[in-house]
Amino acid sequence: MSNKTIVERPIYRYLQLITVVFLSNCCFILFLAPFLILFFNMSVSISNIMIYCIALIPSSVGLQGLLGTMLIFERDKSANILYDFFSAVKDNWRQSLLFGTIFFTGAMILLIDMLHAAAEASWLMLGIYAVLSFIFITYYLLIMILTAKYEMSVKEILKLGVYTMVFHFTKSVRLFSCITCLIIGFWYMPSLSLLVVFGLFAWLLVKASQKIFYVLMKELGGEQ
Repeated sequence: MSNKTIVERPIYRYLQLITVVFLSNCCFILFLAPFLILFFNMSVSISNIMIYCIALIPSSVGLQGLLGTMLIFERDKSANILYDFFSAVKDNWRQSLLFGTIFFTGAMILLIDMLHAAAEASWLMLGIYAVLSFIFITYYLLIMILTAKYEMSVKEILKLGVYTMVFHFTKSVRLFSCITCLIIGFWYMPSLSLLVVFGLFAWLLVKASQKIFYVLMKELGGEQ
């Protein structure tokens, strides 16, 4: 007969993870609301791309709440979801708002350039823009997870992000692969995925970042 208590059983861990993912995802939806309102009430077109990008900027603040919650859950195997989420938002909203503004502005420019290159059948330029987009998205995800993990200034986070991208590129690229959960979720269950997909995405980002935190701790010192 097993001596494990209920909280030590795998089923409890899985249910706990599902609860954290679902509730933190619901909190994140609040910051995604401007984009969702536009998405369901305005046609998607090139002429509206700037409005959509502006509406997505608050989602960076929500992503910081998600990542902060998942980091605590990964460390302690438990989380006070509402408190942890909004504490992370309160602590890092300025940095995440700045990063979000830069990212979605850059993403808008790259997307327009890619569409223009595709319309002109300029496959070389399309490939270059695709590579730049890949690097840009990876760097954004990296500085967001570093912001959630470490108490640093914006300048220090940006420098640490560049250092990590250059010297630990393969580990950084793992963060980009987490986007597949968003794509798969919205492709197969566009409405239902809103309930969990962003929380799951943040959890996967935190899991994928553990090796990055480990090597940075060894090379630069500090707490993992």
